[in-house]
Amino acid sequence: MTRERGVGLILCAVSSYFIEQAQRALAQRDLASALAACLKAVADPAAGAPAWFLKGTVELGLGRPADAAASAARAIALSPADARFHVLAGNAAEDAGQAKVAAAAYEEATRLAPEWAMAWHRLGTVRYGLRETEPAAHAFERAVACDSAYVRSWNNLGLARLEAGHLDAAEVALRRALDLQPDHAHAFRNLARVLAARGDAAGAERLNVIASRLPTS
Repeated sequence: MTRERGVGLILCAVSSYFIEQAQRALAQRDLASALAACLKAVADPAAGAPAWFLKGTVELGLGRPADAAASAARAIALSPADARFHVLAGNAAEDAGQAKVAAAAYEEATRLAPEWAMAWHRLGTVRYGLRETEPAAHAFERAVACDSAYVRSWNNLGLARLEAGHLDAAEVALRRALDLQPDHAHAFRNLARVLAARGDAAGAERLNVIASRLPTS
């Protein structure tokens, strides 16, 4: 074994040790200790993309979206085909109020991992926030196609369809959300809006009363 290779293996082992420390601290919700361990891990010039990804995840949890975005960029530079790193970049951009940047990051994640429901859901959420109703609905449709039990995407799909005036499609999606989670207050409220749009004030009021008795999350 050459001296250079031996040093490289030692550095890799050191980085892995600090990554494991960070993961343990993160599992215990000790974000400060997790970040300290991540900083030691990425101090190794040979630190790989997972170390930067973990650092960015912790930074996001600490409310530091700019730092998280920089860590995500380092992870992407090292491993551009990993969709997780693009989702992290999207999360950081969202937290920084950069919706269009977030949408571009989520678009790339869905291109790399077209069967990942969560990436489609995040894309739909950002598109909806940008008032891009049809692209949002398409993203939520892709999310539930990937995961038919994704309650939040069914609810959001119903909301997007409602906003676009597609009342029948909205009702189908919202009732599917309620089939999966009968105590989903937001789905009841959105379904009440569908009934109200059809002129069924009594039905809408009944659903709003039910929603008011349910916990919201």
